[in-house]
Amino acid sequence: MLMGVRARRAASTAGTSLDSVVGRFGWPVLLLSAALLFQLMLSLVMIRGAWLTADPLYYITERGALPGSDEGLLASHRGHWLSVPFLLYRVLFPLFGLSQGWPYSLVSLLLHLSVVVMLFASLRRASWGSGMAAVTVVPVVFLGAGAQAYISDHPLPLLLSLALGLAALLQFSIDASRVRVATGAVLLLLAVMSSGVGLVVLVTTTVWLLLRRGLRAAIMGTAPAGLAFLTWFAAFGRDYDRVRLEGWDILALPKLAWVGATTALERASGVPDSGALLLCLLVGAPLLLRSLPREARDLAWAGQVGALAQLILSAIGGGPEGYPPVTESRYAYVALVLLAPSVAVLVHAARRAGPRLPRGAPLVLSGVLATTYLLNALDLQRHEADAFVSVSSGLRDRVVGTLAANKAGERVLTARSNGLDERMNVKLVTSKRVAWTLPGEPADARQRLEAESEFFVGVSPDTFGLFAPRPAVSVSFDQPLLPGKACAPYRTVSDHPEIAVDTGGGVEIAVKSPSTQVTTRLERNQRVSTSRTWDVASGTPVHIATTASDARLVVSFDRAGEYTICKH
Repeated sequence: MLMGVRARRAASTAGTSLDSVVGRFGWPVLLLSAALLFQLMLSLVMIRGAWLTADPLYYITERGALPGSDEGLLASHRGHWLSVPFLLYRVLFPLFGLSQGWPYSLVSLLLHLSVVVMLFASLRRASWGSGMAAVTVVPVVFLGAGAQAYISDHPLPLLLSLALGLAALLQFSIDASRVRVATGAVLLLLAVMSSGVGLVVLVTTTVWLLLRRGLRAAIMGTAPAGLAFLTWFAAFGRDYDRVRLEGWDILALPKLAWVGATTALERASGVPDSGALLLCLLVGAPLLLRSLPREARDLAWAGQVGALAQLILSAIGGGPEGYPPVTESRYAYVALVLLAPSVAVLVHAARRAGPRLPRGAPLVLSGVLATTYLLNALDLQRHEADAFVSVSSGLRDRVVGTLAANKAGERVLTARSNGLDERMNVKLVTSKRVAWTLPGEPADARQRLEAESEFFVGVSPDTFGLFAPRPAVSVSFDQPLLPGKACAPYRTVSDHPEIAVDTGGGVEIAVKSPSTQVTTRLERNQRVSTSRTWDVASGTPVHIATTASDARLVVSFDRAGEYTICKH
């Protein structure tokens, strides 16, 4: 009996404590906090085993974290001004090295959560109650259609620009004092210095200031960032042409923006073919709802213009067939975040205009919609996480394999991979200044062979200094290849001739052919590497070499005809 009394008292105390917590912070703040914590933990679990992708490795090795290999803070990266992210990586690398990728991913995740918090605060400032603000931003916490922005590590500059821009907007919305205006202007300047998304938040903030404070306030708040960007672009930004939509192709701009917006909304909702309807509702709600507070309407309009700016920039960078860039998950993230104030307006309109439902029905309907949205969002997150783990683990395997080949005395002949990983310079990543921070796991035979095929094979108009009298065989020509260091003409008897050379401690051949592409691969102990394709000039001698030891170099050509093959 005594135990029963104590149990009832404990339950009563726990209930009182929970009530006091809810009463102190309110259920909206607790709901948002729980969602943020859940997403953070879930994301870290999803990306277990991931390392880094090529962009962060480039920022670390070639943009200032390593003395002597710095291209400068102001030089553009693929047309972007990224001075602030470069400085951030100069801090992160000495702290965490490259043995693990999770510290860098954690920064991206925390920036995503910061974006959500800034958005929540901005909605509260726009006359929305805490409840409506929480209902609007909790879906953003789990935003599956934009999951690449925070699940992967390479869009960190994008997140940084968006977080800084929303922080600037929040400062401007508090009051018009000089301190707030100056703080907002500085934050906006930092946003522009973090990525191209800085221009998007600059447009968003300019529209908001024009609607809320007038032309003078808009100039005071945004002119420093705008002038700084124009100055940077004139001095440094023109060395990379990001404009892919030119001439009459500009007529495709509305279609591309429409495709980007509707695709993002359709993927976010998980409902097939719903994007057009959702976009029309989001755009129309602030226009048609008369009882809407002006603060809420102005924020929704500013967000819509900002989302449009993001879609236009993506379309211009993608060209007339620009669907991949304009529908890319990380860019959809920016547009959907900026459309969140319009979502609040739409939810408010639905509550006012919706039919009266039986008691309890709204709660059940809301639960069904929330569950459906969450399951779709988590599924999209899972796919992004799998892709991130696969790509980053592949890079780690190549780096580990390169370390093993270096230890065996082999020399890197090609510092960069082809494809999207070309931004990683494996010579710098595995240099003595960095090697001590890399994963310490030993390389297996597959990892080493793949790394050798990618980085320890070279194709160039110039010699690598590796000519050696190694055995070479081929059945693709009208006569056997001459032994030793012979140099002789041959005629092909197949459309895609192939030469196999034993590497020994390193080997090189020179070939003059009508081919425009050369494909290489390595074979060792019944293992075959992934092939790599090289563009070459037809009719010009090219040198093909490898420092991979005790293997076989197999070289394929894409054209038949007259060949001259030299081994000296």
